[in-house]
Amino acid sequence: SDTTTHDIVIFPNPVANFSAYNICVEDSIAFTNASNISSGNITSNDWNFNNGNVSHIINPTELFANEGLYNISLIVTSDNGCTDTSTTTVEVYPIPTPQFITADVCDGNQMSFTDFSSVSNQYTTNNITQWDWNFGDTPAGTSSGQFANYTYSQPGNYAVQLITTTNYGCVDTISQPVNVFPNPEVSFTSPQADGCTELCVNFNNTSTIASGSNDAFLWNFNNGSASQDENPFECFNNSSLMTQEFDISLTVTSNNGCVTTLTEPDFVVVYPTPVADFEASRYITNIYQTEIDFTNQSLIGDSYLWDLYNTETSTDTDIFHVFPNQDSGQYTICLQTTSLYGCIADTCKIISIKGSTNIYVPNSFTPDGDGINDIFTPSLLGLKETDFSFMIFDRWGVLILETDNLNNAHWDGTHKGIDAPIDTYVWKINALDKYTNENVSLIGHVNILR
Repeated sequence: SDTTTHDIVIFPNPVANFSAYNICVEDSIAFTNASNISSGNITSNDWNFNNGNVSHIINPTELFANEGLYNISLIVTSDNGCTDTSTTTVEVYPIPTPQFITADVCDGNQMSFTDFSSVSNQYTTNNITQWDWNFGDTPAGTSSGQFANYTYSQPGNYAVQLITTTNYGCVDTISQPVNVFPNPEVSFTSPQADGCTELCVNFNNTSTIASGSNDAFLWNFNNGSASQDENPFECFNNSSLMTQEFDISLTVTSNNGCVTTLTEPDFVVVYPTPVADFEASRYITNIYQTEIDFTNQSLIGDSYLWDLYNTETSTDTDIFHVFPNQDSGQYTICLQTTSLYGCIADTCKIISIKGSTNIYVPNSFTPDGDGINDIFTPSLLGLKETDFSFMIFDRWGVLILETDNLNNAHWDGTHKGIDAPIDTYVWKINALDKYTNENVSLIGHVNILR
């Protein structure tokens, strides 16, 4: 006989083991792998989460997006190819669906909230056990319970929040807007509510409302007229010599039917209008008599403003004025009379100054640069600017200067940039009289002295 002996090695199996826990939808489970082996090593961990996902790490984390019962399995394999499997069922609970209804109210009324929240019972038994309300005002009003009542301290738009919690601690929140309608806050202004007759007033409706809108308006002007315009324009008359006041009322209705009326007594004040008038000591004169007195004959005037043909003003009651005597013209004199109440009246009158031609030509000048009598400048009043010529000749008839510009009729004593010698020169002027249209032709002498 013969005997053969072989050694047989029996490798230990690994022991698959892990811990898990139940969660709510959209939460994650952190799995704890507690697998072990008496000798050797566990070389692979194969997880199946029963939701379409797998993992091969030792301690995975997995999110579950849907409620249900999930059989979680773990297969561990040793370095000798031995395996073991562990399976555990995990419950994923649904989150609740919060919902409530309410109705908008007016300021000061209690608002009631009715709960219509729900939760699924498809895989597990669930119910809502807690309702927490936040009414969205500051400081925040709160309440607990399935139904709630709340009175807001002021009108406005509020976001009401309901937090619902199930028997497994799953939570969800909903927020809905609610409205507390206010009464209209009625107010109005006017940029000019007092003045002289006829006083036309722009009414600026500054009424406001915290929420909603002001949709209807009714004005009573207490002068026999009314208006439904939002910003009306109304004219008031005062035919007397006394101040007259008007009470103004405005009734505003909101889009939710809330109504407020405001009456402002004596809001519009119409003052009597002054009379502006004056007399002049003369209305027609000539350039040699230009001193004129103006006597104020206004009625109910408190202050005065004279406008003297847009060149100067005066606030005196009566004025004395000297008009330009160089030329003729018509001058508009205006008087603005202001009453004690700020009412204004104006009147304007024309003063006519008749012209006269006046020509003066000096016979000598001293162009020595000392700033005194350096320029030969004739005084030419009453000549037309057109058809004008001014010429200077020396004693031999040589033309020294010529210009057709009336405003440039002067000579600085030079010729072609060189000082002209001391001598006697001939000047000549040809022009038209602006008042008679007659020809004016003058000739004379001027001496240069240095």
